Amino acid sequence: QYIGTVSRCTAGPVCESMVREALAGLGPVVRPTDDLSIASDSTLARAAVRSALCAPIASRGRVAALLYLTHDEVGSAFCDESQQVAAFLTALAGAALENAEGLLHSLRSSRDLEERVEARTTELARANADLAESLRRLGEAQHQLLHAGRMAAVGTLIAGLSHELNNPLTVILGYSQLLAGRQLPEDLKEPLRKIEAGATRLGTSSTGPRK
Repeated sequence: QYIGTVSRCTAGPVCESMVREALAGLGPVVRPTDDLSIASDSTLARAAVRSALCAPIASRGRVAALLYLTHDEVGSAFCDESQQVAAFLTALAGAALENAEGLLHSLRSSRDLEERVEARTTELARANADLAESLRRLGEAQHQLLHAGRMAAVGTLIAGLSHELNNPLTVILGYSQLLAGRQLPEDLKEPLRKIEAGATRLGTSSTGPRK
């Protein structure tokens, strides 16, 4: 995995043994050393390099990349001081990667939060719309119930008035019909007829059409 990654960033082949050693020790590895010469590694020998350095770049406890340097002209170019500089640079690179990963995580968390807030806002807007519709229907139902109650009260009042009117109208109509059957002066017959007609009309209005 790391060899393929490093190879794309370098002009020549990568020494696999140096990569494995750097990954195992998590520190800079150089060639040549007192024990290992350039010629001892076929990859370095074919590349005609005289010095090589490989240092891992760690981020959050894992190797994320490798720093791989070669020199074609100077042998043992990467001394102890160079290795310290490489370790310092790889530590800075690892810290930068950690910061970048942390920033990316924060951005993703922020985006997720924004999406959740947007979804919640949509749900609340839908719930408010449903509530407004329910309140409108409730208002209409209350209006209808109030109107029905008023109509029922009016009907009850009219029924009571009709009952109260029917009693005296029945008496008036009975007496007018009784008097109409007797011999009365001519000047009383017409007023008596009007009384009977008026009582009959009021009785019909209070009780409805008679069958």
